[in-house]
Amino acid sequence: MLTMLNYSVLNSSVIVNTSPLLYLHQVGHLELLQKLYSEILTPPAVIEELAVGKKQGINVPDIHSIDWILITPVKSISLIPAIIDLGQGEAEVLGLGLEKPGSLLIFDD
Repeated sequence: MLTMLNYSVLNSSVIVNTSPLLYLHQVGHLELLQKLYSEILTPPAVIEELAVGKKQGINVPDIHSIDWILITPVKSISLIPAIIDLGQGEAEVLGLGLEKPGSLLIFDD
């Protein structure tokens, strides 16, 4: 039974980091994001990290060809957390999360 909380979560915006996009693509289930969430965002740094993986021969999704994933830059660089242990993709995902309160963030760490 779908509760109001579940419905609310499933109809949320979600901001996705590199590894979840990569792993869902590699197991053939990237479309689950579109089925579960109303808006799927990822920042430019995630796209850059995927491009690096592609150059290394890794099977990565071509986000530019997926019209339901929105590449969304962080508007204010001051919102990107200055945490040393984070990669640029993680930092930009967190920055977007700060700009879009109520969004869910998907990481693998």
